Amino acid sequence: MGVWHLAGLGVNPGAVTAPLTYIYLLLKQSLLGDSKAKEFFRYSGEAREALPGKPEALIIFTSEAVINGKAQGNKVEDRWFKTEKKRSALETIKAYLQGLLEKLENQKFRKFYQEKWIKYFYSISVNHEDFEDCFRKIAITINALKDKEIWINMVGGTNQINSALLSSSGLTSAAGTYYYVFQTNTSLLHPDIEKPDFDNLRIAVPPPSWHELPYFSLDMSQLYNRLKAVFSNRDKVNINEIKGILKELNFPEQFLAKLRGSFLKINNQIVMKGAMLDYWLGLWNKLQDDFEKVNNFTTWKDWAEKNRIFKDIGAF
Repeated sequence: MGVWHLAGLGVNPGAVTAPLTYIYLLLKQSLLGDSKAKEFFRYSGEAREALPGKPEALIIFTSEAVINGKAQGNKVEDRWFKTEKKRSALETIKAYLQGLLEKLENQKFRKFYQEKWIKYFYSISVNHEDFEDCFRKIAITINALKDKEIWINMVGGTNQINSALLSSSGLTSAAGTYYYVFQTNTSLLHPDIEKPDFDNLRIAVPPPSWHELPYFSLDMSQLYNRLKAVFSNRDKVNINEIKGILKELNFPEQFLAKLRGSFLKINNQIVMKGAMLDYWLGLWNKLQDDFEKVNNFTTWKDWAEKNRIFKDIGAF
């Protein structure tokens, strides 16, 4: 079982390729016996998996203009392999990763999946300026792939796309890792470091500018479901009932302060629904029929193709 990487994308393909470069470098470094590199993937994979952390799929959420090549950064820069800008940002991503993996491949570090490095490389078209459109398509995707190991790339894409990635994965509790790599030169396809020796890798662990966001792994879906049940036939409840729910779900009691205001109206011991809780419950309820029908990889792919938002960039 490999890792399914989900990412938003704007016009700069390096938002996807730079962090994936670190992942592939550390995978080879791990295979060569580096204990710190192995530790980097300690929470990935299944028991006794030969190489945990290897990417299996890459799913990009972006605009139709990016997908069809009308929108891409004016410049892409690759000091390592001299990858040239392709017709679309997605094709640039593929070309760069093929060059990287060709350089990394040797007798020990071989293609992972029947002569392929990546089994699936897809894009999903979203209205990148419309949060609800992004949320619906991303939530349906994540829910359908909840049996996969999902890592979410937070580097590229609009605020609407990244907010949808965070909120939908928080509600489904399907993602295992959220990551981003910060670098000022956004045209670079690779990390802004010296070109490594691909046969004798010595990448720092964690890599420079690599950051993970572990706090989004809280199971928000259970909390929303419990709050929905509490307020299903009542307008008001005692605050101790809400505190009890938080305790049962292993949320710190201080989390109540985060819910106060827009999510919950609290007046002394009395709690009522806030406007944002109504909004989220309504948004979530609208998706339940989709969740029942689109509940695995096959039905998800059929759904995306029928809605004409799916593009297969091609395994490689």
